Amino acid sequence: MIKRTALITGGAQGLGKMIAEELITSGNVVIIFDIKEPPQKNRSKFFKVNLTKIDEVKSALNLLDKEKINVDILINNASLRNFKSFNDFTDEEIKDYLNVNLYSPLLLTKYLLTGMKKRNYGRIINISS
Repeated sequence: MIKRTALITGGAQGLGKMIAEELITSGNVVIIFDIKEPPQKNRSKFFKVNLTKIDEVKSALNLLDKEKINVDILINNASLRNFKSFNDFTDEEIKDYLNVNLYSPLLLTKYLLTGMKKRNYGRIINISS
């Protein structure tokens, strides 16, 4: 089996954590972008990235590039959830939702797709509910 490098947003807990653990068990390298440290940190590479802040996303992408880390699999898993009425959302909360649930996945896809195409291999998985 070929060892791949996967980047998972929101990989520190919930579904993202389970995906990370399975990929690690299968012998893959896992990179996690999250605001919380994952419990499997010793077997993955963790970047503290707040996906509501686009400058942090870009900085983390630059670090991957500097460290010459080639991502083969992108799993856009992070999301913000809030169960209050839409009318009660502040403008800042709406911006945060759009950044985490829409803009960050598109930005990550845009930047990582180039390398995937050059290497003739890549998988992009978008998770939503």
